[in-house]
Amino acid sequence: MKFENLKTTKYNGFTFVGNQKPTDVANDKINSTKVDDSAVIILYDGNGASKQITGKQYNALTASDVVDGSYSAVFTKETNGLTRVRMASVKVPKTNVSGKSNDNYAYIISDGVENENGKTAITIWTGTENKNVVVDTGYTDKEYTKGMLIGYSTIDDKGIINDVDKIGDIDSATKFPTSGTISTSTLYKGSNKANVAKYITVNDGQLNVTADTTVLLVNSDADNNNEIGLKYTYGDKLPKASEYGNTYLINAMWVMDEAGTDDADIEVLVIDATGAFKGYKMDDVNAPSLTANKSTIKATYGTALASNNTVTLTKNNFAADDTTAIKAEYESVAGLTATVSGSTATIATTAATPAGTYTVTFKAGSASTTVKVVVAKAQVTAAATATGTITASTRVGDLSITVHQAAPNAGYTLDIKNVKVLINGIEESANYRLQSGDKVTVKVTATADKNHTFANGATTATATATVGTVG
Repeated sequence: MKFENLKTTKYNGFTFVGNQKPTDVANDKINSTKVDDSAVIILYDGNGASKQITGKQYNALTASDVVDGSYSAVFTKETNGLTRVRMASVKVPKTNVSGKSNDNYAYIISDGVENENGKTAITIWTGTENKNVVVDTGYTDKEYTKGMLIGYSTIDDKGIINDVDKIGDIDSATKFPTSGTISTSTLYKGSNKANVAKYITVNDGQLNVTADTTVLLVNSDADNNNEIGLKYTYGDKLPKASEYGNTYLINAMWVMDEAGTDDADIEVLVIDATGAFKGYKMDDVNAPSLTANKSTIKATYGTALASNNTVTLTKNNFAADDTTAIKAEYESVAGLTATVSGSTATIATTAATPAGTYTVTFKAGSASTTVKVVVAKAQVTAAATATGTITASTRVGDLSITVHQAAPNAGYTLDIKNVKVLINGIEESANYRLQSGDKVTVKVTATADKNHTFANGATTATATATVGTVG
């Protein structure tokens, strides 16, 4: 076998640009060149761990997900007159980072259960088949539920579903507006008034179903997993919503690819073949129901929720003389409470309530509604302190520097076993000898705990500390 040093030349149509090139995730670039969505990107941490992601996932990363500096090897290729990065290596603090690119979509057809390894097992409809998969990030009760639309990158040969994005379900979806600002990251719901193949009609606007749109055709009423997901081929007619008086029932939920209420493309569409989603059918519309004026209450870890925490509850289709009291049920989580007085509910948390999403259920007879309580992670800034003896002529490799672990309540830990020493801001070799006037600093990786985050939602950050200046 012959090995050769890579040069700036072409290999099977790919051009090797070079090593030690800078990343620019904010602009979807590496070494000032756009990264193709289909590119092969190898994430590595410099300690032996690596992971492959797509260019689309790279373009969804944030700046804090990659190591700042010039560490990338880059291959480009010209396609249709455009030069794009098609292969590259990118250095990261930890290889568990991955942008949510939603290369694929699926509809969950069974509630998540905890498997023997403490992970969440779910069954999904991919549009072509039912698949039993495992979310490899631990188990939380009711995190993944039947009827939820999710996005993901890949499913490996062990059934692990990667980079899962919980988009929402028909109840959490937002009613599609007739005008105004449309978001391409919001899950909408509405009624398809048309009976055609390549678009749905909502509020008198045409929303296009293109060959690139993912369509998940379902029967949400079915109890048998094998009867929920239905086959769809591009060009098939899309089910029309059932009529209810002068209106239509809700039979579709979707995410837009283009912002607009008319002649705009859909990214992913879930549409019910029976004319209405379960819970939105004729009998459901006429049945007694309970509604809340808020779907979500927000709080932050470390701060008690004591304002903007009331919910107005309304009983619909109850008898005029009904006196059924509304009751609250909530998860057993530290500090979380919910009380009801008449039609007003008050939800509270304490500083000790862990970060996470919790459900409060309000009931009146057979009717019920839920409100999500989202306790956000508190943002912290990573800091470090270090001590050591630094004298002129000492080799960097012989320095004895101690980086002190963060305080127990800091919200993060420091990787004090992997410390990088910088001389005047540069990583010198172990043989470099200190000189008078050299400034010695150290750099370590900080990892946020489950209740905290760093800027921009990052789970890791770099903390620096000054040891001193050589006399």
